[in-house]
Amino acid sequence: MSEFTPGVCRYCKCTEEMPCMLSSGDTCGWEHGTDRTVCTAPHCISNYWRDKRAKEREFKALTRRHSTGEICELQQKEIRQRKRESRIRCKARREREFKAQKEQAHVSKGEN
Repeated sequence: MSEFTPGVCRYCKCTEEMPCMLSSGDTCGWEHGTDRTVCTAPHCISNYWRDKRAKEREFKALTRRHSTGEICELQQKEIRQRKRESRIRCKARREREFKAQKEQAHVSKGEN
């Protein structure tokens, strides 16, 4: 399960509907192999590769310090943490949407 939303750049947050403007005057696309989560803007690509190398270094360091079972447990713990954070973000978004709908209904009711 990816922690990033397909169709939204994880770095600049551009979308297919609102793409970045590149210095060449073209709009960005999606970097191959990133499941449409990194656009082709140069700063986004460089950030992607920087993060990928950092994650690989982190994993290599982890494998030197821990056994396979410990690594599996740490990975499961990280997955649970990301899911928990995702649920918190979703709950906050639903609450904001509900509050906006409630305010809209209140405004609409006041107009009648």
